[in-house]
Amino acid sequence: MATQSDIKKLAEQMAVSMNSYDDIKDFQKQLMQSFIDTVHSSNVEEGLAIFNKGVFH
Repeated sequence: MATQSDIKKLAEQMAVSMNSYDDIKDFQKQLMQSFIDTVHSSNVEEGLAIFNKGVFH
């Protein structure tokens, strides 16, 4: 997991490219969608692994 220092550095880098509140909102939407996709993908993979081990057979 990223440290607080890593997050701060990333935020500083991103702030340079953000020119408006809409840029921030768009980035926030993209970040949230990426998070949701990652969680969903992870859950699907875990479910398949359990299924393939015979837990649901």
